Amino acid sequence: MSSFSWLLISDLHLKSEHTTWSQSVVLRDMVRDIEQKRKGFANINFVIVSGDLAHGGKPAQYILVENFLDDLIAMLGLGRNDVFIVPGNHDIDREIGALTFHGTRAEFHNAENVEKYLSNAEERTTLLKRLTGFSEFEQRYSEGISRTVTQDGLAYFVHRLVGDIPIGIVGLNSALACGDDQDKRMVVVGDRPLVDICEIIRGADVRLVIGVLHHPPSWLREFDQRTFNDRFLPMCDVIHRGHLHEP
Repeated sequence: MSSFSWLLISDLHLKSEHTTWSQSVVLRDMVRDIEQKRKGFANINFVIVSGDLAHGGKPAQYILVENFLDDLIAMLGLGRNDVFIVPGNHDIDREIGALTFHGTRAEFHNAENVEKYLSNAEERTTLLKRLTGFSEFEQRYSEGISRTVTQDGLAYFVHRLVGDIPIGIVGLNSALACGDDQDKRMVVVGDRPLVDICEIIRGADVRLVIGVLHHPPSWLREFDQRTFNDRFLPMCDVIHRGHLHEP
């Protein structure tokens, strides 16, 4: 059996204004630290980035993100198709769709309402405009990755063969209902993407499933957490998240 490892990083919070030099120092030292620590592991086969890549969802911030990730994967001997990304609350541009956010926060109070709006392509597109900077970057950076995306585009599944081990990587968007500093227990993934991605996992021939979202599942709204725990969690061997800025 092959042995392998992967790298999880999260919450880079990169800004494009005023702090470029200090950020570069931190990121440079992070890459050096990873290079040193990786000597004790099997080959790092892929990288997962669990959200908050930028600090405010601005396109210019993702240029810094792109440069950092390119430096990181070059050191690891990997390519862009070895990087799997999900958005976080700081990947939302809060200057876009403020009224949309407040309406979302008010309306997403039960599973039925979440389904009503997320199943409507026009409403979903309006909501996702707040993630435009992230989405454009993610589409560009992940262009070479073959993946299965749910019909609503809110979750994806990647089938990957690492040595002789078939694995699945699942990315979820937990940033949909975010937009202020009161997100705890207000976060939503949605029944539809969770149920649909579970069906995709069931049809996949994999021996290890890694689920990724930005927020801890305990931050989901109660009805959303119930679906997550009852349906999605049993399908996964590992769950990765970020947000709390702690290991």
